Formats: sequence, structure tokens, C-alpha cells
Amino acid sequence: MQALATITARYHGNADDIFREALTFEEMTDAMKGLASYDGLPTGPVKEGETYAVDVTMWGFLKTKGHVMHIEKLDIKNRVLAEPRAQSSYQALGP
Repeated sequence: MQALATITARYHGNADDIFREALTFEEMTDAMKGLASYDGLPTGPVKEGETYAVDVTMWGFLKTKGHVMHIEKLDIKNRVLAEPRAQSSYQALGP
């Protein structure tokens, strides 16, 4: 059974700066601390066209092995990060 999980966070600061920071796996790991942990996550920024496979544990007990993230579109100007077929799409809102 598939389920959609939506995680919302509010950040104070310039939306462009925050989006650029969020494109690093270290920032994602830090932001999700206490909620999710990752095994096999690379370091550095995400890159358009790249595919990443990691094991994810949510809330310390819900494990997903081999979770695949393919970065189909990375549009820094419009703050859009999207996976294929809009299965997952993230947009940082701001002025």
C-alpha cells in the first residue's frame, strides 16, 4: 500500500538562500533529525539527472530499503526540485 507523507517546515530568512542550502544532503539529514535517518546518503549537493538510492528509517521503526530518488528537474531560479512523473515535487515558497 502506498501512502503520501507531507512534511512541512517554516524557515525564517531569504527563500533563495534557504532553497540553495536545502539542496545539500547534509542539510536534509540535519533538518530530518529525530524524524528520519538515512543510510547510504552521499555528501554534497543534489544534481539534476542523478539517481540516489538510500535506506530510510522514519520515526526509528518504519524502514524502507533502497528508496530511490531521481532528480529529474532542478530549477534553482524558481526553487523547484522534482522527481519523475511528479511523484514527488518540492517547491520553496517565498517572495
